[in-house]
Formats: sequence, C-alpha cells, structure tokens
Amino acid sequence: MDPTDLPAAIQTQPAVVPESVFVADGARIMGDVELGEECSIWFNAVVRGDVNAIRIGKRSNIQDGSIVHVTNDLPCIVGADV
Repeated sequence: MDPTDLPAAIQTQPAVVPESVFVADGARIMGDVELGEECSIWFNAVVRGDVNAIRIGKRSNIQDGSIVHVTNDLPCIVGADV
C-alpha cells in the first residue's frame, strides 16, 4: 500500500507510546493516539486515531484482536486501569 493512500492524520501525527507500554506482535497503533504509562496493546489489536483522538489511560489494556476507532464528532477516551 502506498502511504499517501492513508488519511492525512495517520501520515503526519505520530502516536505517543511511552517506553513502558507493551505492544504485542501484529498490533497497530497509528494517528492521534496517546497511551498512558504501562498500557498494553495485545496481538493484532488496532488503535486507529485517523479522524479524531484516542486516549488510553495508565495501566489499561486493549485485548487481542480489538479495534479502537473514532468518528469525526467524538474522540475515544479509555480511562486508567481498564
């Protein structure tokens, strides 16, 4: 896939992923995404902040195969310890 085919937010907005975050093989994090300390993103999960923001709080986890996405109108905010 040509990167220019992706929405502009994915191309230009790097995700904020602290060193303490675990990202499993096959997981994808892109766009306007900020992860809290000690989060975990498990196998084949997708966190895609291409049209709005995604914020995931400290020590929360996104389980295997999950998809976190947003609409133009609202961000997705996951609290801490979820």
